[in-house]
Amino acid sequence: MSWWYYLWGSVLAVVGFLAYLFYQGYKKISAKPMEGIPCPPLTHPMLGHPECMIHPMKHEMRLSMHNGARIPIHQLLLMKKVALFVNDPIEALRTLLQFPSKASSCKSFRYDEDVPDILTANGSDWQLRHEALAPAFSEMAQCGPESASKVDVCVERLQHVLQQAQEASSVLDMRRIWSLFALDVICWTAFAYDLNGLGGSSLGADIYDSLDILAASQQQEGLYSFPNVRQVTKDDISRAQSTWKVFLQTLFDAVLRMGGDNDDDDSSSGLPQSSVARQLSHLHSKHKQAASSDSAAETAKTSVYGDAELRNDIHQLVRHGYESLAGTLMWTTYVLYRHRKVRHQLETSLRNASDEKDGEGGEYLECFLKEILRRYPAAGNMTIRCAEATGQDVAGVDIPVDVPVHVHIFSLHNSVHLWDRPKDFWPERWLAAASSANPDSDGDATATATLPSRPTCPFARTASPAAALTVNHQDNYEDYHGTGFEPDSVAFLPFSVSDRRCPASIFALRVLRRTLRSIVPRFRLNVAEERVMMEDDIGGSWSATLWPWAHETMLIRVQPAPTSSEPSVQQDSDGGKRPAQDDGNDDDDGWAKDE
Repeated sequence: MSWWYYLWGSVLAVVGFLAYLFYQGYKKISAKPMEGIPCPPLTHPMLGHPECMIHPMKHEMRLSMHNGARIPIHQLLLMKKVALFVNDPIEALRTLLQFPSKASSCKSFRYDEDVPDILTANGSDWQLRHEALAPAFSEMAQCGPESASKVDVCVERLQHVLQQAQEASSVLDMRRIWSLFALDVICWTAFAYDLNGLGGSSLGADIYDSLDILAASQQQEGLYSFPNVRQVTKDDISRAQSTWKVFLQTLFDAVLRMGGDNDDDDSSSGLPQSSVARQLSHLHSKHKQAASSDSAAETAKTSVYGDAELRNDIHQLVRHGYESLAGTLMWTTYVLYRHRKVRHQLETSLRNASDEKDGEGGEYLECFLKEILRRYPAAGNMTIRCAEATGQDVAGVDIPVDVPVHVHIFSLHNSVHLWDRPKDFWPERWLAAASSANPDSDGDATATATLPSRPTCPFARTASPAAALTVNHQDNYEDYHGTGFEPDSVAFLPFSVSDRRCPASIFALRVLRRTLRSIVPRFRLNVAEERVMMEDDIGGSWSATLWPWAHETMLIRVQPAPTSSEPSVQQDSDGGKRPAQDDGNDDDDGWAKDE
């Protein structure tokens, strides 16, 4: 029997050793919240809040947590990693102005994680790019004759593709069409490179297919896996990465051809000009000159911008630009299909608009754009900041250096604490004389608003509400750069705020206006088959921006828009349930149990 004792003793020893290893691992990775900041109940003793942190559809979960919060800031945990979320609109603005530095987690969006770029750099690296490119983006935003003509060319190509599909009764992939359109606009206006993806160029097709493969590779495995996602192989991923590198090199060469050595006049080259590419070329040229000079001080000052930095900036400008523009246009297609009354009103407004100047198109177009950017902000996941030094606080709580502080734009834009019926798509809320009745809410014309329908005061302008600006004026771009319901607060910030906001925001708005003015009065983009309609969800966390997500596909069929002003006989399909109102109950842990 001694061998039985020996066997059981060995088993117990092994079990004890494994238990010890598990305990040591538990101590190393178990989530420990920061002191002084409320934390929702843990969903896992070791991981913390995996659903709200890494679930593919995490943003609706974060909105639900925001709506239930009775506190200005809370924390979520994933193992020992802590992320802070700001719920209060006043603290949100204060955080964005106080913390200009992007969190280190933003490096994951870089082409090379070790090389800074225009959107994720901090300190002198960001200042260098901001000083050089801010005037270029400002010039680009003016949409002068040359820039406007490039955008018009892209819009005309889009019209041609839609017209062909209409005449042939063929279906189009909405994601593909809007992605190629966005890539064409960015390449042509920012880099003076005519990709012509909508025109059928092989490089355009290869780039889109590569982006689709790389997105699928992130969705099919790991923390952000999606159900029923397209399956791709390692060879597919390798080819896609190679194609993207070739594309970046093509734009890199286009930038260098802009004539960076000639600071006075680039027109002599005879090439199409781009202020953004020209400034990038100048930065690169100055780096080369400084690196070859004998001045150590000059070299140290400018050697931070070489080939790697230029490639990273090109990658970030293209990727973030195409995702934001294409994502917004995809949400626009979705909304116009789901909300027929809104579509009819926009068609009528654009059909009756007589002034074709850029920035015009009727008051309703501006209300529509603001509501798209409020309800479905493409950059709703992008504003993540961190403290640069000790002693900086949020809501009176000291924030450790490099702990990510999220101002979750999607939550602020859809908060039941800030907006009247936030999940209703209601462009009329932006009218200066907006009533409390939502004309698109099942005919309830007598509903009484419990909250204001739209912000009325620009952020950080003045402490006096009497100085509030009118938010429905279409040339008032400050509305898009941060607006709140009370002074020194922010509840609408589709492009973020301060100097770290999207540098091409005004240009993007002008492109959106031109596109909608040209497309909406002529075409209706309806889903090809109702059974594969995309879900009313703000998208997956595999992307830097928030895109709509469909279980199968996003096929659309192009039909002519009616020329009559008669309303459509089809009724709206409600895009979401009306949220429950705040019950006003305060809980000891800072959350409402029912929300």
